[in-house]
Parts: sequence; C-alpha cells; structure tokens
Amino acid sequence: MGHSLYSLCGQAPGRRGNPQLQGGPPRLDRWGAGRTRIAPRMRQVGLVASLGLALLGMGGCVIARGYRDRPIDEKVIAAIQPGVTTKADILRLFGPPQEVSEREILALGGSGEPPAVGVRYFRYRYSRLNGFIVFGLLLNYIDADLKSDNLVVFFDDKGVVEDFAFAKDTEQLPRFGFLSR
Repeated sequence: MGHSLYSLCGQAPGRRGNPQLQGGPPRLDRWGAGRTRIAPRMRQVGLVASLGLALLGMGGCVIARGYRDRPIDEKVIAAIQPGVTTKADILRLFGPPQEVSEREILALGGSGEPPAVGVRYFRYRYSRLNGFIVFGLLLNYIDADLKSDNLVVFFDDKGVVEDFAFAKDTEQLPRFGFLSR
C-alpha cells in the first residue's frame, strides 16, 4: 500500500493553503464569510496609514484674540485740562475707572519730619491679546502678545485734575496675529 503524504492530507501538490485551488467550495469562517489572507506587507502599510491618520486627528491649532474693557479714545483725552476738569467730568467722559487710589506718600527731602502728600488718581486700562497655539502629540507651541493702553488721571484735594498721563501700546500688536509680524 503505497500512500503518499499528499493523499493522506487530502491535498495535492501546488494546492496547499489556498482554498480556491483546492477541490470543493472555499472554507467559511464562523460568520459565513470566506477567509482571505492579507499579505504581511499590506498589513504593515495599513497599520502605518491608520496610525498616521490617528496622529493627524490628535493635533490642532487655535488662534485667539482677546479684548478687555473699553478702548480709550484719544480725542476725549484731548478734552482733559489740568486745573479745570473735575472728577465728575472724568467720570462722565470715561465712565468708572478700573482702579481708584487715594494714598498718603511721604515726600522725601529736607530736614525734620517729611510731610505727607496725598496722591489721588483714576486709572483706565484697555488691554488687547493676540495668541496662537499649536498642539500635537509630541509638540506644543504657545505664543501670546498682551499690550495695554493706560490713562492715569491725578487729582488734587478739591477733586480737580492736577495732571494726567496716557500710554498707547495696543498699536504695537500685529493686526492679523502671528502671520503679520
């Protein structure tokens, strides 16, 4: 009885492992679908492509612009006259200040006891922020620029403007974020 190995396994040479070359219908898995083998190289390409798409989905960017309080109008500042304009006028022109201070400061100099000098002022501030954020799986980058316009108005004991100072810094910010630097 001369049986070969192939006749015992039920497979003829050249038909091993490929159900479509074997006699009979293709083998079905438990869900009824035919088994298809994916080449190992294609499996690696699919895995790399899936990971690449997942990493792209995890990254992003944000461009932000923020404003705080009301802009200070330079035309209205021109109406302030030291010795004439009162606290009530300032409140009418600019509204409530962000900071009010009434402090006693010791004046230095001379001999004897230093006199106390009262400092009374209103501070108005308008702030602007440009920001840019890039975030990803391995790299994060944040850039933010904050600039403020400040108006400080000093008053005497009678509530009349003694002096004032204005600094406009918000014009130093780029208009369109980080791209316009």
